[in-house]
Amino acid sequence: MLRKTTSDRFASRVFLVGVTTSFILISLHNGICAYRMDVAYSLETRLNPKETIRIFQDFNRWERSSTTILSPIIRWVGEALITYRCYLVWGRIYRVAVIPALISLTSIVVTSLNLKWFADPNFLNPIAIRHILGAVYPLNLAHSIITTGLIAYKIHQSYTQTRRAGLHRYGSNGVLSSLSLIALLRIVVESAAVYCVHVFLLTVFYFVGYHHGSALVQHLLVPVTGIAFALVAIRTHLGK
Repeated sequence: MLRKTTSDRFASRVFLVGVTTSFILISLHNGICAYRMDVAYSLETRLNPKETIRIFQDFNRWERSSTTILSPIIRWVGEALITYRCYLVWGRIYRVAVIPALISLTSIVVTSLNLKWFADPNFLNPIAIRHILGAVYPLNLAHSIITTGLIAYKIHQSYTQTRRAGLHRYGSNGVLSSLSLIALLRIVVESAAVYCVHVFLLTVFYFVGYHHGSALVQHLLVPVTGIAFALVAIRTHLGK
């Protein structure tokens, strides 16, 4: 994939830097989570249920605060990449990226308020912070659905146009293409669906009340974010 030649080297570099940054942050996040588990269940000398819970929930511990901060940063990098991809697919039309960009900015503000509250519970009253916390996952879900929908619509529109012209089996250089636009559409939608379904479950768990499975789903969000982007890159490369 790194050897791929393209007429737009800047776009390729943006995605390379973005994906590499995501990989580093996700690896760091997962490594710290593994260390937290090790501390909570084996390294800590005062092993008891209360101490284990404190290790996982105490925001003043660097392991807890760092993973809580890394998680939204990873999502923001992913949202920036998918917004930029949407912008490119639509022929660099700026207005297409306006709504996704505004949703991302709103998500950054809301999440920053949440992080501030985690560090200082007296920063906002419980009722206000509950509404703010409740906006995080719906914003992530809305961004993913809108950007994926825009990309899917544009790909399908291009497929319809090339099919009418009898060129749907050929690439831009006139050579028979092994990866059709409809196959690319399926790859994009299926890969994005992994992330969308995951965030949808988190949204449901939050608004219907605490569920024992919600913690597991929440901790899987960071790896799922990386998997969604990896699926698009790998499946597109293998389909050529």
